[in-house]
Order: sequence, then C-alpha cells, then structure tokens
Amino acid sequence: MIAQAFQDLGDKLTIALLGGDFASYRSLIALPVTMTPRNGATYVLEDEASLKSDFEQYHTILKLNGVTDIFRDVQSVTAQGPGRVEVLVTTHILQQANRVAEPFATRFFLRRDGADWTIIEIESSEEHMNWSLGRPVSGFGWV
Repeated sequence: MIAQAFQDLGDKLTIALLGGDFASYRSLIALPVTMTPRNGATYVLEDEASLKSDFEQYHTILKLNGVTDIFRDVQSVTAQGPGRVEVLVTTHILQQANRVAEPFATRFFLRRDGADWTIIEIESSEEHMNWSLGRPVSGFGWV
C-alpha cells in the first residue's frame, strides 16, 4: 500500500518537475527538507525560497536535456517509526526512449502528514544531485 502511495507521489513529483509547477512540487515536500548526496556534503533547504531556487535549477536542467520522463521503480519500503518510511527506488531519467543517465538508486524518506505522505529527505547519487544543480558532471546528462 505504501509502495502504491509512493508511486502516486513519484508521478506527481515528475509532473511538477517537468511542467515547472512549483506549487504542486511544494505540496509534496515538508520543510525543512534534507538533500543527501552519497559521498557528498548534505545540505538542508530550510525555507520556501531555497526550495524554489533548487526546484528552478533542476527544472531548467531537465528542460536543457530534453527530459520527457522520470520514473522510479520501488525496490523496498522500510518503516522508520510511527508515520515515517524509507522508500528505496531505482530512478530512470529519459529523453523519449533514451537514457539521460544510467539508472541509479535513490532513497526517499517520507513522513505521513494527515492522509498524505510528504518528502522529508532525499538521498541520491552525488553525480545526480550535482547535475540537478547545474554543475558539470562527467557521464551524467548532456548539459
């Protein structure tokens, strides 16, 4: 059941990112949200302004690379305590039928807020996070 709820959340996340819809994106994120690049320095987006800036950078990179879909295959769901779960996924970023990067593991940490789940932390590859911020990364993406 949580896996299906995450799939719905993931679809909304993709639609918001690709469409540039910050309001929809914001509704999926609990502030402050922690961004954890594996083997990199964790950073926290404390407020709506920092979240919006991060969102706009990522949306721009997706557009520059012609990304048409992001989908996430759920690998596991692990309870982290009352109202909290960890969802491990394999993330695929595509331009039509072409991969923008090799699939990679992403962990989403979610908290139940009423009837909905919101993202409180994202752990992803350092290359993906740097790419999403517009930093040049060898072998990841086209821009």
